[in-house]
Amino acid sequence: MTRTEARRFGKHRRIVTMIIAAIAVIGLAAVCVAVRPWTLAGHVTATGQTGRSQQVDVSTLRTQEVTKGVLNAETRLGASLQYDDASDFAAASGTITQLPVAGKQINTGEQVYEMDGAPVPLFHGDRPFWRTIGDGVSDGPDVTQLEQNLQELGFYGGEVGPHFNWLTREAIRQWQRSLGLTGDAVTGTFDPNTVPLAAAAPIRITAVNAKLGQSQVSPASYTGVTLHAQATLTATQAAMFKAGDKAQVVLPDNTTVETTLASVDQGGQKIGDNGQATQPSARIDFPDQSQVAAFGPTAVQVIIPNADASTGEALIVPVTALIASAGRAHRLRVPAVPSDRHRIRLGERDDRPAIHNPAARRTSATGRRGVGTGRIGEPPASPAGPVVGRRTAACGHRPRPGQTAGHHLRRRADRRAGLRNRPHHRRPAAHGGRFRRKPGHGHPRPDHRRTFPQASAHPRRPSHRTRQAESSPL
Repeated sequence: MTRTEARRFGKHRRIVTMIIAAIAVIGLAAVCVAVRPWTLAGHVTATGQTGRSQQVDVSTLRTQEVTKGVLNAETRLGASLQYDDASDFAAASGTITQLPVAGKQINTGEQVYEMDGAPVPLFHGDRPFWRTIGDGVSDGPDVTQLEQNLQELGFYGGEVGPHFNWLTREAIRQWQRSLGLTGDAVTGTFDPNTVPLAAAAPIRITAVNAKLGQSQVSPASYTGVTLHAQATLTATQAAMFKAGDKAQVVLPDNTTVETTLASVDQGGQKIGDNGQATQPSARIDFPDQSQVAAFGPTAVQVIIPNADASTGEALIVPVTALIASAGRAHRLRVPAVPSDRHRIRLGERDDRPAIHNPAARRTSATGRRGVGTGRIGEPPASPAGPVVGRRTAACGHRPRPGQTAGHHLRRRADRRAGLRNRPHHRRPAAHGGRFRRKPGHGHPRPDHRRTFPQASAHPRRPSHRTRQAESSPL
């Protein structure tokens, strides 16, 4: 390769290198813009490893004090003043020429609506009229029911019974004349289609169901005029309460009415075409309707005392103090309560008072420091109690003035007085209540007074005196 060709080759290589470097710089810049490595510093994990970011939820927790007091032994329920369920009148047999007004209260004998230009008054009874009542009719409960209504209106003065007589006929005629009927309309015969029948009277019109000119349709719906309180219960409350329990009803003017539970419905009854079940509820009646009549249907509050609740003091936690989140436990703040458990960190000294410090209690009771006290992490202190099988240490663990040293069997290394020099009240009692002392008892060398038997001559070698006696003549 000539020098010229070498120069050209070097020039081309430098150009290619510069192009590759430029492409690398541009690619690196694009990666930095997409990844943003300067934000990775805030996404370091707890273990010190980087890489995946960790989402941290920051929330501010409010604290509320937990108080100590007597819990309210009562159950407060939301309820409503309402009338009984509405019922519909029977369909009018003629043309409706006048309709009632919703909310109107109607009593026995008063006009409910107008049919064919004639008033249709209200009668009450527990069974419908099913036949025309007149001369020659057989006895029956419908006759008794007709005479009761006529007697309330002041038209029948005889004895109420199932038999139709001339007094019943004349009472019907007088009643028909009072409605404005004349001529052939006053027949003395009762037509059941001329009166709407309710279970009790007076009644209250709740809704108008028909229009003027219609026929064969129920003109209106009605309820009784007696108000009662209805409260919805839970299954637990329905099992806890029963009819006859005391209750209080707080009216809209903050007045309280003392009453009792009339009934408790456990619910579960199927109603409607869709089979929906009823909820448990409690009904409260008012014997004196004058206390609630002025309010009408409205919302009230029912208070039921709980006889099974405790009247002692307990910790009361506000409902707003409970904090719950998905997958986490509830949190609440409890006031400081004295406890024997105390957490201290390494290197700290447990300086709590004796009432909260078990080690301090042991120290104050025995006059020495309790075993295991001191700084956390230090070895436990050696006890000053007796150690069987060795002398008391001669260094810093010897008993201090006023402390009792451990008892060591047959030794006086603890500087205790011998048995002879001990006070009489400390002498141990022997059998029979008398003190008996053996020789050498309590002495450091118990065998110092032991007497050994005199060594006898060898049995095979009698003494010279024996031999001399045996050898001497008699």
